[in-house]
Amino acid sequence: MRLNFYIVFILMLVFACKKANTNINLTSHTEQKIVGEGFFTDSLMKHQFLFTLSNNLGSNHLSYANEVSLLMKTPEGIETFSLIGEGLFESDEEFKGEYGENYTIQFSYKGEVHEVETVMPSPIVINEVYYQVFDSINGYGGQGEISMNISSPKEQYLQFNLLEGFYDPIEDDTLWNQLRLPVYRIAKINAGDSLITQLPIEISDYFFLTSESLLKIKLSVISKDVGEYLLRLRNYVQSELVNNQSYNPPFYYTNEAYGLGYGTIIDSLIHQY
Repeated sequence: MRLNFYIVFILMLVFACKKANTNINLTSHTEQKIVGEGFFTDSLMKHQFLFTLSNNLGSNHLSYANEVSLLMKTPEGIETFSLIGEGLFESDEEFKGEYGENYTIQFSYKGEVHEVETVMPSPIVINEVYYQVFDSINGYGGQGEISMNISSPKEQYLQFNLLEGFYDPIEDDTLWNQLRLPVYRIAKINAGDSLITQLPIEISDYFFLTSESLLKIKLSVISKDVGEYLLRLRNYVQSELVNNQSYNPPFYYTNEAYGLGYGTIIDSLIHQY
C-alpha cells in the first residue's frame, strides 16, 4: 500500500548552497534524510507507515528505508511495527485512535531516534453542505465552490480530496478522477456549533463543474498540531527565497526527519448535481 501524501516530499529535496556571508546551516545536497509517512484512524485495524529517503530535486527514484525500528506510544501501551514490504511497516496488532488522546510516534534509523507527539482529533458533525449553485447567471457550469456547516468541540483542521465521477460503459461502473491538490491545502475548523467552513478551492485548481457533475469529497479531520505544521509547510513553499537562499523545508519529526504521522477521522460525501 502506498500512502497518499503525493507531493510533500518533492520538497525535502530542495537542498541549497550556502553563501559565505550567512551563518545559517543548510543541509548538504548529498545528505539524505529519512521520511516517515503514515496515519492511524479511529477504526480498529492494523495501521501502516512507509519509510523512504529524500532525493535530489527532480529525481523520481524512490529509495526505501528498511532498517527502521518503529513503535507508537498509545494510552493503552506500546504498539510495535514490523517490516512487511519495501520500506513498509505494519502494526503487529490491531489498534485504533482514541479521540483527544496523545500519541507518540517514534522510530530509529542509523542510530538516530526521531519522534513526534500528536493528538488524535475529535469527531465533528457536518450539519449541512453548500455546493456551487448553477443558475441563469453562471449557466450550466463554473468554478466549483463548497462550504459546510460544522459543529466541532475544538479547533481542528480538515484535509480534503475532490473527485469527479463519470460512467464508463465498458466497465459498467463509475470511475473517479481525483483533483491533484497539495497536501497542505487544508481548511480550519473553528470550535463551536453550526459554524461555516469553506474549502479553499482555487481558480488555478481548474475545478469546474457542470449541472450534471457527480462529485465525491473525501474528508480527513486532523488535529491542530498537524494542521499548524502543514501551514508552515505551505508558507515554506509559497514564500520567496531569503537572500537568494533556498532553505530546507520544516522538519516534522525530531532530529531532522521529514514526513507525516498523525491520527485522523476519515469520511466521504457524494453529491449528484
